[in-house]
Amino acid sequence: MTRPIKAIIHQRNLIHNLNLMKKLAAGRQVWAVVKADAYGHGLENVIDTLSGADALAIIDIEDVIRAREAGWDKRIVLLQGFFSSEDLKILEKYGAEPVVHNYVHLQRLEDCSSLQSLRVHIGINSGMNRFGFLPEEVNEVEKRLSAIDGIE
Repeated sequence: MTRPIKAIIHQRNLIHNLNLMKKLAAGRQVWAVVKADAYGHGLENVIDTLSGADALAIIDIEDVIRAREAGWDKRIVLLQGFFSSEDLKILEKYGAEPVVHNYVHLQRLEDCSSLQSLRVHIGINSGMNRFGFLPEEVNEVEKRLSAIDGIE
């Protein structure tokens, strides 16, 4: 039996909320989090509506590709990071910025000799203990990342 649930996206309301967030952010960047296929609303359905955002924050590498193919030309941050060295080539090709959460990520970046230009972010464990480096590890991680050719 199908559940009688329907989600309706009011694009004007979404645009209004985004504009309000930008106003409250007072000149800071606003990134639209669209993980899980835009929370089930369909990534392609909301990309145009979110065009006022400065970046998209995505979980799956496949969604990076979908966003680019749907016309998103601004920054994309891959929140969950990457799972293989092959992913790095895809991220570089599509101009996505992975979050480096752990020493496995760091080692894969250090082992990859073919990177040309990949911007990365350091994930910091803020206490939820799901992802990220401990605050006291960040300086070492930043130092190691800075030593890798092709990493920004």
